Amino acid sequence: MTVLKINDVAKDFTLHAQDGTRLAVFDQLSFDLDASECMALSGPSGIGKSTLMRMIYGNFHCAQGEILIRHQDDWVDIVRAHPHRILDIRRHTLGYVSQFLRVLPRVPTMEIVTEPARAQGVGDAEATQRAKDLLTRLRVPERLWSLSPMTFSGGEQQRINLARCFAARYAVMLLDEPTASLDAENRATVIEIIAEARARGSAMIGIFHDQAARDALCTREIDMSIYAERAA
Repeated sequence: MTVLKINDVAKDFTLHAQDGTRLAVFDQLSFDLDASECMALSGPSGIGKSTLMRMIYGNFHCAQGEILIRHQDDWVDIVRAHPHRILDIRRHTLGYVSQFLRVLPRVPTMEIVTEPARAQGVGDAEATQRAKDLLTRLRVPERLWSLSPMTFSGGEQQRINLARCFAARYAVMLLDEPTASLDAENRATVIEIIAEARARGSAMIGIFHDQAARDALCTREIDMSIYAERAA
């Protein structure tokens, strides 16, 4: 079943501090994504991989085209959706693992990890158990669960970010270098967790500079350089 459709999408930035210079990023980008697929976005840094994921998440404006996501048995165009609808999509359908953990200060790790699942209607006991299981698998020490992660190491914050997203159940997941900043053991665990989510039916789009992770997880690849050349 198709869960995401990208139709003739383009992106550019206007640099107002540089006399309104227009910076074209990519053009004429189209693809469909099915449940249980994992698509890798490839190409050199600066080619537009993270930009595309932020457009899908609704953070960046889309200059043209459609970004259609299947949400509660309906197709919603994120480009034109009301902000409240986008927030609902993020709560129930679309997850995003960024490279950085952005949370409120002084909120305990356990509360941070359980919040997305509870927002989906999962009971406190089940949400807590999911969080405990993931934090344990990702080797986040139990002594840290009651503390805010704001002063944790980069690798610990990345693992909490992963636990937070995978404790919920999303139909579509955006993964921005999910194995970055991780040691070999935790990298292997993250690959297992992503594969398990795919087996449950989650579709994924990811940036994987880790070739081993890409080979283990991805069913196909899109070279963003092709679409950058079309915008040149």
